[in-house]
Amino acid sequence: MKALLADMVVHGASGHAAWGENPAHGETVVLEAIASGQPLPDILALLLRTTEQQCAGMIGSILALEDGKLRARTPNRLPDFYNDAIDELEIGEGVGSCGTAAFRGELVIVENIPEHPFWRPFLPLITEAGLAACWSLPIKDATGQVLGTFALYYRDVRSPTDMELAVARRAAHLAAIAMVKHRTESALINSKEAAEAANHAKSVFLAQMSHELRTPLNAIIGFSDMMRQQVLGPLPDRYREYAGYVGDSGQHLLRIIDDVLDLAKVEAGEIRLHEAAVDLGKLISDTAALVRPPGQDAKVHLAVRVEPDLPPLMGDELRIKQILLNLLSNALKFTEDGLVIARADLVDGRICLSVEDSGKGMNEADIEVALLPFGQVESEMMTNPSQGTGLGLPLTRSLAELHQAVLVIDSNKGQGTRVIITFPQERTMALADQTSATA
Repeated sequence: MKALLADMVVHGASGHAAWGENPAHGETVVLEAIASGQPLPDILALLLRTTEQQCAGMIGSILALEDGKLRARTPNRLPDFYNDAIDELEIGEGVGSCGTAAFRGELVIVENIPEHPFWRPFLPLITEAGLAACWSLPIKDATGQVLGTFALYYRDVRSPTDMELAVARRAAHLAAIAMVKHRTESALINSKEAAEAANHAKSVFLAQMSHELRTPLNAIIGFSDMMRQQVLGPLPDRYREYAGYVGDSGQHLLRIIDDVLDLAKVEAGEIRLHEAAVDLGKLISDTAALVRPPGQDAKVHLAVRVEPDLPPLMGDELRIKQILLNLLSNALKFTEDGLVIARADLVDGRICLSVEDSGKGMNEADIEVALLPFGQVESEMMTNPSQGTGLGLPLTRSLAELHQAVLVIDSNKGQGTRVIITFPQERTMALADQTSATA
């Protein structure tokens, strides 16, 4: 296809007379060039050549309409000085055949250029180019918007035949298909580039804001720790308690910053997993110890249940711990009293990580909101409404998807919630090893 197209563009109509005898074949070749993603100028040049083969003595020209001006960007057999002269010609009534056709949005036929008022301002140019007749059709998209013009020039004074007009209309239609496809693809590319630029700008902004926020927060947390430990001298218990509040609040803000940054990195595809064999049972126990309610008289009991002889999971331990922390924190937050269970099971060769609570539960609408970044479910469902940024579940799902895992939420109001993350079978280490050994 590329070789044929190049030959047609370079050598013009010569050597391809058979195309004139079979117009359908020429149109098929043009459509194949459009479908294969050839550059627009090459496609339109090919279209001109196939059309010229069907209309003896015709010289074709395709002009694109941009901001009210016609642009000569498609290679053709008209003299270079002529193409240069009409490039960026403003459309309007009586501005040659093409300018008028684009302005009116309809076919314009000029059988005798030297005698026609539309061409009077261009008479010296036309005389030098040796052109005597021209009819021009607007190239339109499906909505009727004019994209350009398709012109047929002749060196003799003449009127068009029905066959020539039919060929010209088919050619203008093919040109419209090519132009619309090019316009759509260009818009998609521009949108993609704009989205990538916006994501990059967001990442840079968040990184800068993270640095600007972390510096004072670390100082605040550090000084509050010094006050709690009475490094600079004894303090009343009341002030030590206040210092504890300050430090805890600072740590909470740092966690929010980390969640925002992680979510932005996931969306931008900037998080890379550092994979290794993960002992999920130990990881669940260690993580549960971090969030387990203090004291034996806590209203919420946190239990860990891991299937015996559970094989290791291939994954990023830090990110899986982050998943667990988010799920356990959510479960404890939404459970006033009762039970929270963190468990890991092997189901059909797939490791399933789940956190279940006996809290208030959610309906389907609540689940949809909870999975949106910054989404907040009804505050009366929370045991501590002041907590939560709406980032935990969206970030958890994103981190799970980085492991090719599927997150499912099973919940009903008044019946608690269960979040299940099912990892693909190839992440089950024992099974993966067996597959490798038998391969």
